[in-house]
Amino acid sequence: MKDDVGSAKPSCYRLPPEDFAYGRPDMPDYEGAREVTMQWVSHHPEERKDSGVQDFKKLNKAALKNKVIDSRKLTQFRRENSAPLLISNPTGPPPKVFPSEVVPSFTYGKKTRPSTPIAQVVSNQFAAEYQASLEEIYDYYEKEKKERKAPVIRTTKAAEGHARKFLEMEKPEPKEKFILSKFKNIPGKLHIPGGAGGSTSQKPKQITVEPAQADIEIMD
Repeated sequence: MKDDVGSAKPSCYRLPPEDFAYGRPDMPDYEGAREVTMQWVSHHPEERKDSGVQDFKKLNKAALKNKVIDSRKLTQFRRENSAPLLISNPTGPPPKVFPSEVVPSFTYGKKTRPSTPIAQVVSNQFAAEYQASLEEIYDYYEKEKKERKAPVIRTTKAAEGHARKFLEMEKPEPKEKFILSKFKNIPGKLHIPGGAGGSTSQKPKQITVEPAQADIEIMD
């Protein structure tokens, strides 16, 4: 088929329908991530092999006595000779015992910190407990303060003597108001009935001026 200028070359194959999926199908795994993380499988110890285990130390010593040094001959010597390992042999190493075989609930690994109690944190339980403890402490302090007697102030002879001298001291005479000498013998010319601090809301004030010999009455 000839292609048109400016357009893609048309396909010459019959393609499958749109719902067809290309690729190679994988075999689904029976045990997925959900099964691995959500299921706990306990440990089952394997049975020990008490018979059929060869003692390589005895075999190597026997090979050296027979002057077998070559690796190929040593392999053939091990096939032809047998030295079973005796579990009850006191000279051999004791069998290794795992903790989970003795205590079924034993857990391997490093101990981590406990999980954070989110419910108590969100409900502000720790703050409420701390506030209650503070209130108990303050109540105890208040009770102890009320039960405590007022302290007695004990005086000394020196303090009593100073206090007595202070009481016996003469008060200083009031100082005379400073006035220029040329104004000391001149009396005041302004006379206000009732004094300077008297009430003037209802009583009339009278001002006397001596040079003019006139009386001025001011009504408030």
